Amino acid sequence: AMSGATPGSSTDESLAQVQAALASSGGGMQVANPFSNPGQANFTVEQLRAWLRQNGLEAQAHVDKLEDTGQTVGDEHLFKIESTLLIPGQSPQKLPASSMMVPVAVSHKLFQGMTLPVRYAAENHDLLMVEWDKV
Repeated sequence: AMSGATPGSSTDESLAQVQAALASSGGGMQVANPFSNPGQANFTVEQLRAWLRQNGLEAQAHVDKLEDTGQTVGDEHLFKIESTLLIPGQSPQKLPASSMMVPVAVSHKLFQGMTLPVRYAAENHDLLMVEWDKV
């Protein structure tokens, strides 16, 4: 059983905080709100990850485009990413451009063209997380 929290990670950013960081970066970037239920916008990133670790389906995401925003929130670095979701037995699905919080410890491993292990929500493919411990 893995807690999945990065060792030494005391940060537990809520989506609202992440959106605030994006807004302050001045690039006009928007985080797509993955929830129809507004109450879930107050889920912290960790709660979302915990939910996906339990309920998410395994797949891979190919990094089509990667942009470093230069922003760090807590112990995570903010990247803008365009990716294609690769689900076994299904045709590749181009995902909307999104922001991605990457643990600083693995951010140097990130590069355009790589494939990342992810877990995604079956009913909403835009809601996914990278399994950084496997990168």
